[in-house]
Amino acid sequence: MKYTNKKPLKSSLSISPTEKYLQTRPFAPPVNNTSQDDLSPKGFEDNSQRHGQEHRSENLLAKLVNMPESPNAPTNTQIQRKLKAPQLKLRSPQYQTPPHFSRHKSPPLTLDSRDRMVNHTESVIQRKRSINQVQTTNPNKEDLGSKEQDYKNSLTRGKALQDKGLAWFNKSPDATKPVTTNTTNEKIEAAGYKTFWKKGKKGKFRIATSRGAEVEGKKSSKVKDFGQIFKGFEDLGTDVMYGNTFNPTTGEFSAMGNWGDWDEEIMEKENLPPRLSNSEIIWHQQDVVRNAYKKKMGQEAKTLKSIKRSQISNKPTLNTLLFCDHWKTAEDGGKVELDDPRKDDVWALLGSPNGNSSVYILMEHGEEFGGVDITSVSYETSGDGAPPDMTISYKTE
Repeated sequence: MKYTNKKPLKSSLSISPTEKYLQTRPFAPPVNNTSQDDLSPKGFEDNSQRHGQEHRSENLLAKLVNMPESPNAPTNTQIQRKLKAPQLKLRSPQYQTPPHFSRHKSPPLTLDSRDRMVNHTESVIQRKRSINQVQTTNPNKEDLGSKEQDYKNSLTRGKALQDKGLAWFNKSPDATKPVTTNTTNEKIEAAGYKTFWKKGKKGKFRIATSRGAEVEGKKSSKVKDFGQIFKGFEDLGTDVMYGNTFNPTTGEFSAMGNWGDWDEEIMEKENLPPRLSNSEIIWHQQDVVRNAYKKKMGQEAKTLKSIKRSQISNKPTLNTLLFCDHWKTAEDGGKVELDDPRKDDVWALLGSPNGNSSVYILMEHGEEFGGVDITSVSYETSGDGAPPDMTISYKTE
């Protein structure tokens, strides 16, 4: 695990991918180690030195596969350590509403810093559902135990993904089967989704995917202004079902706003086909940009390198990050990069609602974009109260 005290640059709405998780061995079985219970930065440093260069290889799955057997190693992937409560007694910075949300006039936040994130999330969801009256209370305030349960749930799902990832990495007969881009795009069309895009700043393309009456009769296409498609459009991250960016010159994808609950509401209201997974939406969107870039520039775009979940608002993911950021390194403006597959936090983040789609993209489309492994998972904040970012990076060949 790497700790960086240098604060990252504050991200704007154009967002540059920064959420990269996992730079460790592949999905290898965890090994018992007494130093794992030492959650201090010093403990992590000692643990890294103890294991030497052996555990500093580039990829998570490969590390797990090549990890030497230990006589004390567990025979299953059960949770290895008792969760420790975050260091809540440490200084709690005064979180503020991110600048680009200020125009929505959200109520002042006066709760604990982490509950502020939850309150912010609820206000965003309300805006997306066109609720006129903004809540002034926080009915979703949780105790520490319920937040810890979100971490445990993410970890359980992450351990299951570890097994699937290892089966895929080892080319087992029962491994997740590859899915072609054509198949994904056919499912997108059959479900009624329409995708619109435009060239943004610094080489990034802004992409919006939605379905329902709002886009019925319209054709997926390049646009000059998203406002001509979506009424009252202001923000790509909050005003469309799936608003993201992809940089075809770097291969960095930034997931800004992916509102599956909104999609399900429209599905039920308008009797539409079941919604597709976030991994299918993301893969479709990057393919649209790659084709648009090739048509415009006459050259191939870079393959997918990383997926950044920008300014996370999903409550279970935020609670998972709460228990990963034991020493508030990220909350105070630093960056934490995880690259040791023996650490539960790696799999908790990959198993979180905002992390699992990246693993499925690797297993389902790795053959197409040359993805062979996950190199790291990282998370960070700007330190000024903005929600955290998480980035999952791929190893490609």
